[in-house]
Amino acid sequence: MRYWLTIIFCICLLVGMNILFGCSEGPVINPNPKFSTFYGNIELRSQQAIDSFSLHNIDKIQGSLVIGNIVGGDINNLNGLVALKEISGELLIAHAGKLINLFGLDSLNVIGGNLIIRHNISIVNLDGINNLQTVGLDLNIRYNEKLGNINALFNVNSPIKDLHIIGNPNLANLNGLINLTTVDGQLMIHYNKILTNLQGLDNIMTIGGGLFISENQFLNSLKGLDNLFIIEIESHGGLTIRYNNSLLNLIGLDSLTTIEGFLNITENPTLISLNGLSGLNHLNDRIMIFGNSALVDYCGIEQLISQGWNSAYIVKDNLYNPSIQDLIDGNCKN
Repeated sequence: MRYWLTIIFCICLLVGMNILFGCSEGPVINPNPKFSTFYGNIELRSQQAIDSFSLHNIDKIQGSLVIGNIVGGDINNLNGLVALKEISGELLIAHAGKLINLFGLDSLNVIGGNLIIRHNISIVNLDGINNLQTVGLDLNIRYNEKLGNINALFNVNSPIKDLHIIGNPNLANLNGLINLTTVDGQLMIHYNKILTNLQGLDNIMTIGGGLFISENQFLNSLKGLDNLFIIEIESHGGLTIRYNNSLLNLIGLDSLTTIEGFLNITENPTLISLNGLSGLNHLNDRIMIFGNSALVDYCGIEQLISQGWNSAYIVKDNLYNPSIQDLIDGNCKN
């Protein structure tokens, strides 16, 4: 009789976990009875589901975790996740409309896959995720309307794949990224309205898949990229700077020596000079500089051109549009 009661209890536990978390497998208990590892993907779409998560003492998920991802949800805190230390797959926090921070993830140290935080209309900071050190793939923070800072990411020091900071209109700085040194894939800073500089990226030395800086309305300086010396490409990429309405020059890229792809500087209406690119001595693809209505100083690429660089050169619709021969002859500004 005791044998059958044990079997019934285990079956009920597994079924209960599947119903609660919306996943395909159940927990496997570690030798330490205090904690358990869950094998499978978990979706927590309500505050009740998050609160119930704490009852199972799960400290590791061998799979991915989705929080929210449902418009109009009621999630307002993550306190039920306080025991969680590791996620082998992806962590997605999306459409958690009442969530203002990430307290409850205080023990989380490792994410083996992507960290994606997107479309959370109330979140103001990422406080609570301060102990996170490893993100195995992409770090993607986008379209969080009230997000003011990402300081809580300051302990993340692992090489990451793609880094995308997109569409966060109240994000004031990138200081939380200060310990990143390598982005193996693409780095994109796009449509962050009040961002004025790139400080916080100060320790990034290599980018493996292209650098894109675009549509940051008040970005007036590239300071913060001072240690970047190489931009490689996995496929089609390079350095793209476009539609930044307050940018005056490219100072901050002074250490950059190599771009394995193209150079694209487009439609930056206040850009006056290319100062900041004078250290660039290797460009593997074309130059496209057009639609910068105030641009008169190209001395930043004079050295590159004079060393015999030879590829497509498209320079037009700027205030000054020198030819390659103009630059060779020393006529780098008007």
